[in-house]
Amino acid sequence: MLLLLALLLSACGQTTGPNSGSAVTQARVELDIFSGRPNPEWRLPETDTAQFKEKLAALPVATPGQLANPLGYRGFIVHLGETTVTVQNGLVRTTRAGEMTYHKDPYRVMEQWLLNTGRPFLDEEIFNVVKRELPA
Repeated sequence: MLLLLALLLSACGQTTGPNSGSAVTQARVELDIFSGRPNPEWRLPETDTAQFKEKLAALPVATPGQLANPLGYRGFIVHLGETTVTVQNGLVRTTRAGEMTYHKDPYRVMEQWLLNTGRPFLDEEIFNVVKRELPA
């Protein structure tokens, strides 16, 4: 658990030391939905980035699983510095320096939360397509 917390803190741009202070990197969220054109993206404010990291740290560990690659909605990709977090269909994969860890999100709370952070940036039709994919 301590290793996971250390990984998350370093992955999210938090540093410590006499001259470094405590920096928070804003997360860049990508809605993985299109093929052949750029996916919608937005940045999370620092408060939402911190909340995302807390939610991620609270998820239970899962056995490695396969992420799907269907046409249409494929989940969210969150870029946090050198770390990439893929959130899809109840599975959350964190990748940093080639190392992958997996977590369970059986009620897809992370996906719903990320979708809601993107509401101001997404076309209403795209928002509704993704909302229909998620449990109520």
